[in-house]
Amino acid sequence: MCKIFLTKLLIKRINFCSDVLGNPSKILVQNIFNKTPDKENILNICCDELGYIELHSSTKEALNDYIQEDEFKINKEFISILIKLIVSSREYQMV
Repeated sequence: MCKIFLTKLLIKRINFCSDVLGNPSKILVQNIFNKTPDKENILNICCDELGYIELHSSTKEALNDYIQEDEFKINKEFISILIKLIVSSREYQMV
């Protein structure tokens, strides 16, 4: 019973973080966009803006693979998606 409760709580936390922090109209996305990031530094900028998160190498690799895709463009929509992916990571949830 406790494990189910904790799982539900974690899902609610992830959904809340994604909805609030990953909202393209919020100041966080705007702050990142205003720093004119490129594909090489956007992940570090996002982590810094989120309160610097030390991502595991496998998480960082997966996010960098996503960033390097041809479809990934530096705009508010993709910054928002990247933030949602970061805040859904185990590393962010363990902070």
